[in-house]
Amino acid sequence: MSYASQPVDDAIATPDPRDERSKRLPKFMIGDRWRRWLSGLTTTVNAKPERHAHTSLTAQGAAISTTALPIGSVTPGVWGIYTHLRVTRAGTVSGEVRLTITFTSGGVTQTQQGTLLDGNLTTTREGLLFIVRPDNATVISYSTTFSDGGGAVSMQYALDLVAVQLAADQ
Repeated sequence: MSYASQPVDDAIATPDPRDERSKRLPKFMIGDRWRRWLSGLTTTVNAKPERHAHTSLTAQGAAISTTALPIGSVTPGVWGIYTHLRVTRAGTVSGEVRLTITFTSGGVTQTQQGTLLDGNLTTTREGLLFIVRPDNATVISYSTTFSDGGGAVSMQYALDLVAVQLAADQ
């Protein structure tokens, strides 16, 4: 995110033209100290990470095929994909689930996987941060592998993903 340059020659406040006194008032300009402060604020805001997508899936009882994060094609730079994968219902027989993040870097498809979660407890979870540098105008995708133990009650899981652009290329 970037801003237009400061409108230093424009009035910061203008009198109400409906008020008769407005014809006698000068144009009000912003002072240098305020201009410097606002300039620094703009720089600080531009340097902050920006969240681009959030996906939250609950009660999942099957594998998820490769699905693009809802950010469209990415802009170049370093991205953080924050993930949280958790067993939400234990199965009668233990199952397993694993998350994979896929992206393209240097024209080559890259994948990064989380741990195979094979605990059959609702305390089984994994929170990860995947750092990726995808090519411009490509997608970042996620998928899961899942296998249920086949008991009377099937295992289920929840998945949360947040995509944040940590540093944009200029």
